[in-house]
Amino acid sequence: MGGKRKGKGGGKAGGGNTGREDAGGKPQRHLGLAPRWWLAVGLIMAFVGVNLQLLTHIVPVRWFGLGLIIVGMAKAIYWVRFIERAAPAQKPVRRVDLADRFIHHLTLGGRLRPWLPIIGLVAILIDLGWNLGIARSTEFLSQDWTMWALGAVLIIYNFVPRAYGKERDFSLILIFLYSATMVLPLGLYRLATGTVELPGGFVHWLLGVPVAAIVNLTGAWASAHGIYIDYQMSNGQFGTLGISTGCAGLDSLFLFISGFVAFVLVENARMDRRMGAALVLGIITAYFANLLRMVVIVEAGVYWGHDAMMAVHENAGTLIFLGWIAVFWYLMYRFILRRPRAAGEAGAGPSQRPDADALSCAGCGAAVDPGDIPEKCPECGQKFDRSLYCDGCGHRIDPDDIPEKCPSCGNPFS
Repeated sequence: MGGKRKGKGGGKAGGGNTGREDAGGKPQRHLGLAPRWWLAVGLIMAFVGVNLQLLTHIVPVRWFGLGLIIVGMAKAIYWVRFIERAAPAQKPVRRVDLADRFIHHLTLGGRLRPWLPIIGLVAILIDLGWNLGIARSTEFLSQDWTMWALGAVLIIYNFVPRAYGKERDFSLILIFLYSATMVLPLGLYRLATGTVELPGGFVHWLLGVPVAAIVNLTGAWASAHGIYIDYQMSNGQFGTLGISTGCAGLDSLFLFISGFVAFVLVENARMDRRMGAALVLGIITAYFANLLRMVVIVEAGVYWGHDAMMAVHENAGTLIFLGWIAVFWYLMYRFILRRPRAAGEAGAGPSQRPDADALSCAGCGAAVDPGDIPEKCPECGQKFDRSLYCDGCGHRIDPDDIPEKCPSCGNPFS
């Protein structure tokens, strides 16, 4: 319908979950993998690239990470388009998942949407001005790359087709939350204290003491004092490892939290206890994964010396973090985040496929008869919205008096 989207049983209920995924039969496979697995490969490559940008200071490795981001996102976009082309035609339904509502409120009811490219450009200029004018530094670190990424996402946001709204909103929410929880607090902390290094007591008790205790359990010797960990090498000599802000693992922790929250927002119409439990479990396991990374670094120094310790320091974080992410998401999908299959999806029994035009609740995936749409989902009780909306900003439109253009953002209706 172009300018307007009908929430017929969808709105909050349809949310785009109307059999787009492998409907009508077994999906075509490439080199033994389904398209969605190839999409996952592309996203993992991009995620590893982002991790390399955040966790290493070696310039060639950061360029390699940038290449992974570009190639991974290119692969992801290709397979998203492949999946979209292979899916059966769908009636246009406005997404009203948590992400859609979050973006709607973040942009003040859609009023800031036309200004997003300018806001993105301003964010990049502020970061450049901070480094060149205030800090007087030409060395751009992970916080700078994050601000540039936020600016880039804001600049291109309005140019991404509505068909890829979930991917677009996931990217914006991920980078926005990471900037708000990691970059902004560090910037304010630097203004207040003149340094970006974390408080010594915080590092000592949350990282230094636990890491030293675990190393001692392995038969080696280590002791924490302040932000430093002393250890004894196998040849009898002593070494010291300092834990700076970049080594504390906060980048990985907040990147995970931001990514998890963004995923939950784009995949659900409401929060429930499963999501909260998964987030808490993820934060706890992320903390212990970071402790494991620090222990591996110290053990490398104990048995192979300083050079080996630095090599492990630059690479172990990425490998451990990637392995932990893979295991965590598998377990989350397998036991916590899995929802009932919607009607029409591959694997659903014949009795669960009433017709090709069936709708499904975006909150729990329950099938809804399009000819007899209830006020609430019979499974989870979520209210259904039957209104019309502008697909540019989400402004509600009176179905009995549809204007030529959206009164909120000026988007023309067809």
